[in-house]
Amino acid sequence: RIGLGPVDVRVATPFARDTPDGRRAGAGVGVEIEPLSVAAAVVLPLRGFRPSLCGAGLCYRRDVPERIVRNGRPFRRLGRTIGRVVRLWTPFLPRSEAHEGIHVVQALQLAAVTPGGTLRALTGRPAEADVALDVRTDWFSPLAAAAAFSLAPYERVWTEREAFTLAGPDAAPIPAAPR
Repeated sequence: RIGLGPVDVRVATPFARDTPDGRRAGAGVGVEIEPLSVAAAVVLPLRGFRPSLCGAGLCYRRDVPERIVRNGRPFRRLGRTIGRVVRLWTPFLPRSEAHEGIHVVQALQLAAVTPGGTLRALTGRPAEADVALDVRTDWFSPLAAAAAFSLAPYERVWTEREAFTLAGPDAAPIPAAPR
């Protein structure tokens, strides 16, 4: 499996394609589209984000900082990741990129253990063709996790603790100047 932004390419060996009774079980090459990344590629540039390569693969950058309120205090957000979609705001700190890149890896890990990761797998119809196009559905899991984690205090969510531990503590949001 090779991930190229919103596209995953899977190559199966002949042994992986054959069932014990000699039938073909799936495509030799599968191209899978991840809809959340495709939607981000269309919507985020319209909202002023510029796509660029970064440690997480493809990031969307914006100079206008996003203000958030956390525990009653205003902050400027440095980054935000949902699934494979990374958004970064100024200042573009290397540790912020690393922090958000860790979230991409976490999303891929969640997707790897999600049963029925493609539309074809959910419907139970294997492709017997040599090349097949499919749609990834395992992005629902990280999206649902992000929604659930938003209910807990930011500092206590395990994904944030892991990202701060691996990327460093200075990737935290910056306190915003009072207006």
